[in-house]
Amino acid sequence: MPALTLNDCPELTPEMRREAERRFWAALCDSLGGEVQAAAAHAESRRIRAKYRPQPVPSDAGADHAAVQRWNLACQQALAAAFAPWPKLGQEASIELAFLPTYRVRVRLEELSGFAADGVRATIQRGEYLVDHDTRFGRNSLVFRDADRRGGDLTVELRDYPELGMFPNDLGRTQLEENPERLY
Repeated sequence: MPALTLNDCPELTPEMRREAERRFWAALCDSLGGEVQAAAAHAESRRIRAKYRPQPVPSDAGADHAAVQRWNLACQQALAAAFAPWPKLGQEASIELAFLPTYRVRVRLEELSGFAADGVRATIQRGEYLVDHDTRFGRNSLVFRDADRRGGDLTVELRDYPELGMFPNDLGRTQLEENPERLY
């Protein structure tokens, strides 16, 4: 799942911002055929842009130009969908997108707890989850998707759980499954 950052729209409330980010992600996945395809299209677009940098990708570059145009069009449509409820607020908006490493993890014991979007700490129930590993901006946290029983994600700061070791390489004997599966 990507980490989305909305820029140039200070008038959005936190709830509006979450809604816009959710709508952007849903529209992007719909346009590109799913989460894995969106991650692949993003990576390909970045690779192609780096190849032609500092110049833009020329229109006579064939498949390279088509791949970048496909990504750009999907992002434009997703941005329009994100601000559909508030069209005047999104006129100057831009979105930074970073795809985080995503794993499928099984929680074996209910000894982990994380913070919900509203700051409430909640226990992560036993089960299997998609988990994003966020190491941006000096952080080291795991975001357990849909782990909050009230709806939403729970974020676990790895510094609070030294027994998890260096996720995902050194889990040791912990409450997580020994070999998490990296999805992308």
